[in-house]
Amino acid sequence: MRKLCILIILFAFVQGMDAQPKVNSPYSRFGLGDFFSQDFIAVSSVGGTSASYTDPYHVNQVNPASLGYLRATSFDVGVNIGKTKLTESSESVSRWAGNLSYLSLAFPLINPINEVLERKQKPLHLGMNISLMPYTNVGYNIEDSIHIAEIGYVSRQYRGAGGTYKVQWNNGLKYKDLAVGLSLQYLFGNMTYTRQVDFPDVSSFSDVYDDNIGVKGFLWNAGAMYDIVLDREEAKAKERQPDKIITLGLTLHSKQSMRTRSSAIYRRVFATSQALIDTIQFVDDIQGDGTLPGGFSAGISYRQGFKWRAGINFVSEGWSNYKNSAKPELLQNAWTLSFGIGYRPDINAFNRFLQTIDYRLGVRFGTDPRVYNGDQLHEYAITLGIGVPFFVQRKISFMNAALEYGQFGQPDILKNSYIQLNVGFTLNDDEWFLKRKFN
Repeated sequence: MRKLCILIILFAFVQGMDAQPKVNSPYSRFGLGDFFSQDFIAVSSVGGTSASYTDPYHVNQVNPASLGYLRATSFDVGVNIGKTKLTESSESVSRWAGNLSYLSLAFPLINPINEVLERKQKPLHLGMNISLMPYTNVGYNIEDSIHIAEIGYVSRQYRGAGGTYKVQWNNGLKYKDLAVGLSLQYLFGNMTYTRQVDFPDVSSFSDVYDDNIGVKGFLWNAGAMYDIVLDREEAKAKERQPDKIITLGLTLHSKQSMRTRSSAIYRRVFATSQALIDTIQFVDDIQGDGTLPGGFSAGISYRQGFKWRAGINFVSEGWSNYKNSAKPELLQNAWTLSFGIGYRPDINAFNRFLQTIDYRLGVRFGTDPRVYNGDQLHEYAITLGIGVPFFVQRKISFMNAALEYGQFGQPDILKNSYIQLNVGFTLNDDEWFLKRKFN
């Protein structure tokens, strides 16, 4: 069963990589494109409060320190499907799109079952995670026309496709109430930008400008968490684990460099057949560089066992330091503030299914680093989610789903609103690195 699931997931991944999502987001022309959420569904459905989010069965790869809290091997996959609506003045257009959200494998390097077998609780826990997920997406198809007295109508088309991805290797260590972690990341991807100009009243030719830009670079992110245990003495007296905990979280990364490789071809073609007439300019393999911004996130969460959790999170990134020699432009610093809450009535009520579901709510709002018409873009979103436990070969696993509604852009000029369904599966196994003992 597991092998079949893995094959199906890998097939879906290959399909997702080969077929770029058919989105039409004019704002993805700027910067590296539209940003994908870097949170897995369990985290994003509580607002993306990732700086301080911990869970023994779910992965939070945004703050690598959280891997020190992991208690079971976790294989995660997520997909999304949604509808976007572009609104300009009194006109609007809608489109459906979907894509793979992430693939991840995480595991504790010290199996907690060994502690039970040895009847000794260790203060040190280690966790590791490898994941692959999109970072940005470029996808748009825009056409407009103007009338010039001397030459008639001029039609202009703008098309873009591609995006970037991240491969991440995350490690976390937890000693007593303090956890630290480090994430090493590889960023890669390609983006294609096409401009076409037609003069239908005076010419049967079209001028086409194609620019292709590839980016790659090694990045890093560090994180830390600290637990304030509210019921330590009570739990010790009753010989149970503490379950009323406040967690403080922080992540940090500095400005980081990337490399670019670009090419450009400007040509003249027949407007009807797109057959080549002449190549005006062709340049290939232009090496360049760039800078991605530094930033930090900070948060505080409260959790009461598996029943309650609530958190608040703040993210700030210095995108004014962004540089890209292949596509120079100015961005602005961005921030995001988010809130989230989760409630599960009773995880042990197996004869009452609805009592075991984790019900989640999240809200976030902030700014986007891209600028249009001299003004910075803004965004907000609200998310409703659930986490449904189920068993695979007597191992507890989860189906996570979240429905998100949001808007970004400039509402008075061009508003991009969307509704998106995110679905993911977390398959857990607690037998990795288990020491077998025979008497």
